[in-house]
Amino acid sequence: MCQNPGCTKIAQSKGLCWKHGGHRPCSESGCTKCATAKGKCDKHGGVKECSQPDCLANAYRRGKCCKHGGKSLCTDPNCTSYAKSSGKCLRHGGGKRCSYSGCLNWAIAKGKCGKHGGGTRCSEPGCTKQQQGSGGKCFKHGGGTRCSEPGCTKQQQGSGGKCKAHGGGAQCSYADSLRRVFIRGKCSKHSRSELWSIGGCRKAARGNGVCIAHQMTCDEGLDQG
Repeated sequence: MCQNPGCTKIAQSKGLCWKHGGHRPCSESGCTKCATAKGKCDKHGGVKECSQPDCLANAYRRGKCCKHGGKSLCTDPNCTSYAKSSGKCLRHGGGKRCSYSGCLNWAIAKGKCGKHGGGTRCSEPGCTKQQQGSGGKCFKHGGGTRCSEPGCTKQQQGSGGKCKAHGGGAQCSYADSLRRVFIRGKCSKHSRSELWSIGGCRKAARGNGVCIAHQMTCDEGLDQG
């Protein structure tokens, strides 16, 4: 365990966890992120590439990227989402729900979702928002990574250093679409098959098969029309 008083995380080196200094920093000048390989952090090249010929994606497990077998798919028939636990994706029963009474969000730490105490809170006095990145602050108070576009203060999406408005994040897999991914590799416009019908609701489903307004177990099936 980490030797920092009150910390229960696993020590990485020097008797400390990653958060409290038990890591080797990236060798890139000015970067304080943790080195993962070759003395570099993920952003500056400290990752292994997929062993699949001609694939430049980062290896996730067993030397493969997610697309080429580095991550298991959900065992539910016809589902192409990645499994979280028990061979299932979040939508089909994998993962854990928040233990807070009546909450159907997914737990991220300590059995709780971010709203009910899961994860680490911002260290700014009086702030109850979740920490972003490794700086101990929420995005509002300086945590996370900003878009690299000059003058932009929005949050970076993905590993490209840009916010969504400036091209960050994953792009829709639909031919000729330049929109950002919303669900299952497609933008909101091209993910019509992901809509659920709950009392006439036509909003797009999130990871648990229902829209934000209907955070409850959906039992009415996909609306294919």
